[in-house]
Amino acid sequence: MKNLIIALFLLLSNTYAQNIQKDLIKNICANLPKGTNYSIFIYDPMEDDTLYSHQINKPLIPASNIKLFTTAALINTLGDQYELETLLLTDDPDLNDKVVNGNIYIRGTGDPSIGYEDIDSLVNRIKLAGISKVTGNIYADASIFDNLYTRDDWIVDEKANVVLPPVAGLVMNRNSIHLTLIKTKSTGKVDYEVKPNYNFIKVTVNNQVRNKNHRFESTLKQSSSKIDIELRYNPNRNFNRKYFTEYVINPATFWGLVLKAELELKGISIGGEVIEGKPKSDTYILQSIVTPLTKILNFTNKDSNNYFAECLFKLLGWTTSEDQGNSFYATQAVMQFLESINVDITDLEIVDGSGISRFNRLTTSAIVSLLTEMYFDEKKFPLYLNSMAVGSTDGTLQKRFSNASYGKNFHGKTGTLNGVSSISGYLTTKSNKDLIVSILMEFNRNGANYYRDIQDKILEILIEKE
Repeated sequence: MKNLIIALFLLLSNTYAQNIQKDLIKNICANLPKGTNYSIFIYDPMEDDTLYSHQINKPLIPASNIKLFTTAALINTLGDQYELETLLLTDDPDLNDKVVNGNIYIRGTGDPSIGYEDIDSLVNRIKLAGISKVTGNIYADASIFDNLYTRDDWIVDEKANVVLPPVAGLVMNRNSIHLTLIKTKSTGKVDYEVKPNYNFIKVTVNNQVRNKNHRFESTLKQSSSKIDIELRYNPNRNFNRKYFTEYVINPATFWGLVLKAELELKGISIGGEVIEGKPKSDTYILQSIVTPLTKILNFTNKDSNNYFAECLFKLLGWTTSEDQGNSFYATQAVMQFLESINVDITDLEIVDGSGISRFNRLTTSAIVSLLTEMYFDEKKFPLYLNSMAVGSTDGTLQKRFSNASYGKNFHGKTGTLNGVSSISGYLTTKSNKDLIVSILMEFNRNGANYYRDIQDKILEILIEKE
């Protein structure tokens, strides 16, 4: 009898505490500005208990919460040991003479993390192997992905505010060239700096802008052998420094030109040219650049890197279709994954991997269902969880939560667009109970920080749950 009374007391106490939390959350939401659309789902996966819900089946713009779907589908498809391997191949089967009598080939896998230091390491390894000459061409093969490099190309009527570098099967320094226009105060002389500074990149500076209302303008033209960039400035406007980022037109040949330049700088002569294309005969591995999937996932979720997310999106399309990485196959792959775990996809719209598009639509019901599925998968969950930002600690959550000690209780993904703020993830209460939380908000008043503060208050209320 005594045990029954204690159990009943605990049940009533827990119910009372839950009701207090619900009332607190309701009071917070009651003060949201008029016109705010929002959805909240708070779920206890171990008890299969919904602690709070509001319009959980209402499709809303998720912003970067889409990345939770991109990365989960990729982990499900590739596993936790997958590596993105960029191969340097040759059609010369015998390198005993230390000469590549033939061609070399670069075969990409859409690795978005490759930079100039990776090329330097690659070329140093070739040099250490004693290779002194390549008699043929350098072929750059980026065919793993389609050649629709911008999201405006693959999303009908897309007019996103965020412009990304070209998403391609070969990526070098995010397929970007960085320039600085510098004006010396004492002399008025204008000069420039360019990175990378290779001889195939030609920069000219012009003191006449085409549009008189502009202070600065820039254009890039690319051929198979060189890149021409023109920087233009208005001489009637004062400046000290102006920074430019130009995106290359053909990522494959850009990769090849960088490789050719680095090989020649190390004293390895190249007899031929850089050509975009695939091998036509048997090839043999010369060297490679290998990047663990875990590294790319961390940039994508913790730091909410949109470019990395779009590269992973197309990688998902390639690995599931065994054809070509494109947005159509990627969307199909995400939807099929969701169906396989019994997530209702009726009102969902997924058009990209990053969440930049306002055409994306998710429900908190779908988000919580996905997070629950990953939570109970002992093999996949650690990689998934560790890829997320930790409150008050790193990534996009580093400066969140008024009480920093609370933050570490939450692993999650944020999302921000104009008029949109979202947050979803895993929360551990003070009593060591795991909760899954998803909050999507669309608004037309106040700024994003106002809604982030509201989200943090809700999470802090939940953390106090005993």
